[in-house]
Amino acid sequence: MQTLICPSCGLEKNKNLFEDSICKACFNKDKLFFDIKLKDIILCKSCGRIKEEFMWRQFAEDSFEDLIRKNIKSNLDFTLKNLDLVFSKNKLSVSLNLQVGKAICHYNVSFTPKYQYCPDCYKKISDYFEALVQIRGFGTDKQKEKEVLHLLEKIQKGELKKGNFGAYLQKFEKVNNGFDLYLGSKELARAFIREFAEKYDFEKKESPKLVGILPGGKRKTRTTFLVRKKEEKDLNDCTTNP
Repeated sequence: MQTLICPSCGLEKNKNLFEDSICKACFNKDKLFFDIKLKDIILCKSCGRIKEEFMWRQFAEDSFEDLIRKNIKSNLDFTLKNLDLVFSKNKLSVSLNLQVGKAICHYNVSFTPKYQYCPDCYKKISDYFEALVQIRGFGTDKQKEKEVLHLLEKIQKGELKKGNFGAYLQKFEKVNNGFDLYLGSKELARAFIREFAEKYDFEKKESPKLVGILPGGKRKTRTTFLVRKKEEKDLNDCTTNP
């Protein structure tokens, strides 16, 4: 078997594996056109979610790797051998190896993310709230305040896990005979009231108010939830036989 030494990589190979005086692996590598056609990477400067088309999603390395893979452009057939991401606040570095024929081509590509607030975080910093929960008749001592806030924090965590990024407390106020909770979403308000109902007997009143019209004609409302402790006589009425 006749062999030749490739002047590019210095390896001795079968003569049949040469093209234009260099081995085919080096030939393919030299002829390879490679690029990653990726649009601007936009991240939320508060929660860290990434914008994909018109949606904001939780940043996940696996899904971002898939995005990179789908956007690799090349003029030759290749196999992606491995891909590594190194992410910092101001730069996203992508290190990958492509196999073209028998050649392994290594590339480093860097992207500079753009930062802006996602709609949910923008609402939070602009004092926006969707629901006002008015708790009345349960007292305003420190222990009751701590109990209410502890319950709300528990509900918030559950709502965030479900993807409700409007699950935030915008403002907490102590008022005469109760508390006011200004919340980022109606879902959080209703979840809180459901949990509150497991501990206390109360009357509930829900009052939506139109505050604007969104593009496309969708109505924008803010809802007040009144949670009032039942008076002793009301509780007796509930248990008295007719």
